[in-house]
Amino acid sequence: MDHNKKGNKQDFKSHLEKFLQAIKQAKKYLILGKPNICAEKAFKAVQEAKDQLGGENSIQLMPGLITVAEGHIEESMQISESIISLQQRMSSQELAEYEIQEIEEKIRQEMHIKEEKLKKAEKSLIACQWNFIKSQPDKEEDDSGDKKNQQNLSFEEIQQHKCNLSKVFCKLYMTQENYKMAQQELRNSIFMDSQKYGANHIITALDYYQMGQVLMKKQNIQQAEQFYGKTAEIFYKFFKYYFRLQEQMQLENQQFYNSLNDVDSIVHLEVINCCEKILQYFNNYQEKDRRYVMKPILDSLRALSLLHQFEPFDSQERQQDLNTSDMDNSFGEMTLSYRQKKYEDYIKEAGFECMNWKGDEHPKTIRLKQIMQSFGEHYDNQQYQDEGQYDEQQY
Repeated sequence: MDHNKKGNKQDFKSHLEKFLQAIKQAKKYLILGKPNICAEKAFKAVQEAKDQLGGENSIQLMPGLITVAEGHIEESMQISESIISLQQRMSSQELAEYEIQEIEEKIRQEMHIKEEKLKKAEKSLIACQWNFIKSQPDKEEDDSGDKKNQQNLSFEEIQQHKCNLSKVFCKLYMTQENYKMAQQELRNSIFMDSQKYGANHIITALDYYQMGQVLMKKQNIQQAEQFYGKTAEIFYKFFKYYFRLQEQMQLENQQFYNSLNDVDSIVHLEVINCCEKILQYFNNYQEKDRRYVMKPILDSLRALSLLHQFEPFDSQERQQDLNTSDMDNSFGEMTLSYRQKKYEDYIKEAGFECMNWKGDEHPKTIRLKQIMQSFGEHYDNQQYQDEGQYDEQQY
């Protein structure tokens, strides 16, 4: 009997690992800007795994249900952009009556599709909430005595599920233009992430970026930019510290403990995506006003350079991405040479920005120029390490 229970637990663990890996792969499509594929693959993974993971009410399905909801929400956001584009076309061009009618009909169709996507997202999130409530332990066990044990989670796991749920509800409310509820949900996730990781961890910083997004929708431009700037600063300082500590441990011949265990390939790609969006936003500033946003621009550029020096992928995962045809090799191509080129590109851009706005003799400009001059030779880990040590003295 005990042997059977042990076997059941091992099977359950194997099914769970397979399910979570499938969800991880699905989520990569979300970052690639293919939310429809993300939602389809996540939904398929949930359907295939639910019988092995305790049934459709299992809390273990929450990562999949949340990813399904995220995919549908992101789809609705893309549709919103399409609707705005159609509306702008109507207002900016002299169109014939039949053309206006065609655009109006297209807008109605897009609105209907958007509403259907949001309904699916809500349905998935409601299922998540229900599973969460049903998962709370009670005194009775079922006949096998196994399912309850498999459903019971630690306090940390419960908090993580609650946090993830709040993040996706924030996105849903933001899409529905219910910004008050979006901020409330986001405050909850910021609080829980701060408790687990700390206020200056990059995972918490992703929440700050989302808060900036909500504030931007509310037209609170100044506050939104403050959140964007804080996010970029955390990204840069976080990875700067990581590489400095790594270098120090290697010099002292000590075993380096990876302090970024929480930064898997998904988080890494989310941070890159977020940092690129922040940089894109501040790059829209006119030349005459650009000096006022130099710090978030430089923080974003230097963060992106260091992000391409961090390697969270294992060889098996990269090979899986390379073997997946519809990935377009977007993840598998994160090779050493590719990341080195991206690192150099961002350092060069940061150097040119410093030259333009701080002058050739500014210490930051000089240091960045020294690093740029080293490109083309054998890459030395100390180059970006020195930059990190010097910049810390500047803040």
